[in-house]
Amino acid sequence: MNLILQPFTIQIRLKLTNYKIHVKQSYLDSKTEYLEITCGKKSLTLASNRPAFRAMGLTKRKPKFEVLEHSENIQIWNMGALNAIIDEVCKEIASQEKSQLK
Repeated sequence: MNLILQPFTIQIRLKLTNYKIHVKQSYLDSKTEYLEITCGKKSLTLASNRPAFRAMGLTKRKPKFEVLEHSENIQIWNMGALNAIIDEVCKEIASQEKSQLK
């Protein structure tokens, strides 16, 4: 299975405000991948263990995400926002994986 992701954009609605978030894969090896997430001037890097799961044949298991770094002007106290971003990222990754299988 090809684990390389094409850059994509997701939209998140939080507290009556829509945010357009750009996601690109910045690093990939056999066990981890880094996703660079940007929204305006704010950025966030998430680490995922998706490649390790796919190597073991676990295609339905949701990967674990961990915040590696973030820009100075962003606060990670809002776990609801972070979880919403991760859920949308997982949906898009599943969509890209599904289209690669065809």
